[in-house]
Amino acid sequence: MTQLLRRASRRDLRRHRLQSALCALSVALGVGLVLALDIAIESSRRAFELSLAGAQGRATHHIVGGPSGVPETFYAQLRVTHGWSEVAPVVEESVRAVAPAAGVFQLFGIDPLAEARFQRGTSGDDAALGRQLMSIPGGIWMEDSTAAELGLDIGTTMTLRGRGRNFDVTLIQRPVASTDLERRQRERILVCDIATAQELLGRQGYLDRIDVRIDDNAAGRVSQLRELLPPGCELQSVGAEQRTRRAMTDAFLLNLRSLSLLALVVATFLIFNAMTFSVLRRRELFGRLRAIGVSRGQILRLVLGECLGLGVVGTALGIALGIGLGTGLIDVVSASLRDLYFAATVQDVSVSTRGLLVAIGLGLGATLVAGIRPAIEASLIEPRHSLLRSSAESGFVSRWVRTAVALALVAAGCVATMQTNSVIGGYTGLSLLLLGFALATPAFTILCAWLATPLARMLGGAVGVLAVRGVSRHLSRTGVAIAALSLAFSMSLGVGVMIDSFRVTVIDWLGTTLPGDVYVSTRGLVARRGSEVPLPPSFVTACKQAPGVRQVHTNRVTHLREAEGETTIAALGLPDGGPSGLRLMDGSDPAEEWSELIAREEVLISEPFSRRRALSVGDTFELRTDRGKQPFRVAGVFSDYSSDSGYVALPREVYDRWWDDRAVTAIAVFAEEGADVDKLATMLRTAADDHDIRVAPTGSMREGTLEIFDRTFTITRVFRLLAVIVATIGIFSALLAIQLERATEIAILRSHGLTPRRLSRLVLTQTGFLGLIAGLLAIPLGLVFAAVMTLVVNRVSFGWTILLSIDLWLVLETVLWSVGSALVAGLYPARRFAALLPARVLRGE
Repeated sequence: MTQLLRRASRRDLRRHRLQSALCALSVALGVGLVLALDIAIESSRRAFELSLAGAQGRATHHIVGGPSGVPETFYAQLRVTHGWSEVAPVVEESVRAVAPAAGVFQLFGIDPLAEARFQRGTSGDDAALGRQLMSIPGGIWMEDSTAAELGLDIGTTMTLRGRGRNFDVTLIQRPVASTDLERRQRERILVCDIATAQELLGRQGYLDRIDVRIDDNAAGRVSQLRELLPPGCELQSVGAEQRTRRAMTDAFLLNLRSLSLLALVVATFLIFNAMTFSVLRRRELFGRLRAIGVSRGQILRLVLGECLGLGVVGTALGIALGIGLGTGLIDVVSASLRDLYFAATVQDVSVSTRGLLVAIGLGLGATLVAGIRPAIEASLIEPRHSLLRSSAESGFVSRWVRTAVALALVAAGCVATMQTNSVIGGYTGLSLLLLGFALATPAFTILCAWLATPLARMLGGAVGVLAVRGVSRHLSRTGVAIAALSLAFSMSLGVGVMIDSFRVTVIDWLGTTLPGDVYVSTRGLVARRGSEVPLPPSFVTACKQAPGVRQVHTNRVTHLREAEGETTIAALGLPDGGPSGLRLMDGSDPAEEWSELIAREEVLISEPFSRRRALSVGDTFELRTDRGKQPFRVAGVFSDYSSDSGYVALPREVYDRWWDDRAVTAIAVFAEEGADVDKLATMLRTAADDHDIRVAPTGSMREGTLEIFDRTFTITRVFRLLAVIVATIGIFSALLAIQLERATEIAILRSHGLTPRRLSRLVLTQTGFLGLIAGLLAIPLGLVFAAVMTLVVNRVSFGWTILLSIDLWLVLETVLWSVGSALVAGLYPARRFAALLPARVLRGE
């Protein structure tokens, strides 16, 4: 009996090869997208962590300072006066190689004599290399395999760009890594003597940090060292710093992973769709098998086995697809991370065992979950009812209506639970909402058919009525197809509305945030870090004194590494009063009370900073200044979309009281009335000389910001495109199955005089109507999806309040895509039925 069942299963799969292949392809696309994003994310993160580990060596703690860094004199005091031998100074900067090679590198200035205990790439026993680094001006070393890859020999001169300037260095050594891990840690790392780095980067007298190595059994040394720290400096553990940096990217990466999982949910519906059709198509066969003694368990195992087989094939294809797609997505994801968080060049594609196991588990798990209900229904078929199609339809309708009502209540309760500070909770609630909408599809289909019948009779006559009523009369077939199609296109619509809403909000924000006529700032390898690099003081003076300039507003952006995480500070130098571009969400208008803010030493905080630190107007929090910890009171909270971690804005006068840093990182230039803004920008570019300074009219700056925005959402748009592809494949599979199963019904219509042309019109009208129902259902579902993603998930993840903006063309596009994909899916059945011979089909009836 088992052999008979297996043979029947294989024969059915062979007879419907196209449908089986499309079902497996749906699984492959879902699994492939999950794995591809995992590969791209982990490869980028791995490259960053390896470069970080290679730079830190065996350091356990870092001593960090304020905006200017750690005074170099304190390092000398630690070693000479206090006898700390396990300390090493570091100057670090991301640089770009200009010639003869190209790429992003991390430049580290070190003290070769202090490196023995840190093993950052130089060996304490290699005295010759240390002497070379200290004695040869501009001398650097680069790991051997990286130098070989770039074609660089010892003695080659490289031109690097960093801190707004070009400088030349000479390759004096190519140390060979002893292990593959060590080689990967040293990739894209340049090391030079600390004095050389200070001179090249303009950091004389200051260090970026001091690395410290403290053994686990000497924990008391930590408190001793903290007592020695000068005001403005802080001791941080390496592990805490790594967790802080990793936390910066977690929300961004979690959203990408969650979107990929939602794509797999769509694939699950499509599998459920295909397996349901498979059971309905063989209802009579299962009844006969039960009549000759096949048990319910054997039928159940048969259907689940078929489903698992499709899952295995689809998962295998998905893994291959995911590896290939992930390799292509690495550049997209790493570019987004570079724009938002850190600079790292991805050299290797990381396909983790965990990622593969997750992909396999999701693929097989999704197919089994999708096949459980069809398998149970197949096992419950009674032989005496197997030929009664009407009983199956009536039972199907009643079950689906009851389930839709029950899950609608669950979805309504879920809306309230999504108002928590949990991204996982938001996505869970969203998934339940999608499921509730999908289960309400049969009731919506019946309503649409009832409303469309008069119009179908008016426009299409009997053929139109047959087409419309056929959709609602075969709900066991059409209901699942409409649910799967509407779910896929609703996700596409939801993602599109979310991106458009964010873009409209950012455009509106940029219209008031960037003041002045010309904006001047430094460039950075990481967009959020570029504003930290100071402008040359001579250039700042030139901007103020340039002909045609009425006044300038200055800004100093810096980042403080604190125990609570990184804090960004913006010191605003506004000679004519408070900022007029800030959109205040709470508190008094700073433009009217700027002098009071200066007198009271109060600050403004952005919305993301307010949410992450749980601060509101009137609250007080501490910042690490060059005079020690200082409390500041919050005077207002303003909207901002430049950083997901947020920042603190304060008057330049207050900043100068508590920090010794006098640098300027950005300037807003206001032109005199009637002055030519383009000529003024050209003149300032000339004054910038060879420094890496960006001078552009404010309109160009807005365009540049939007370019970064669009690049950041490239991966989301790729997801949206893949969701549309999955939906198109799924509806083709579903409608193909629906129409081919109706061969007997079509043959009867043909034998009663329905011409091939009218038959084709019947099939296309019905498939088009089915696609129209799915498209209409996708509109409210997609808008709910967009609302939850925009107002709940993004707000919890990034702290931004985004205004929901609905583009009517995007809504119309969703309906057109749905109807179009349905019509394309109906072309093949329509052509096949037009050539159908009724006598051949009805011969066995």
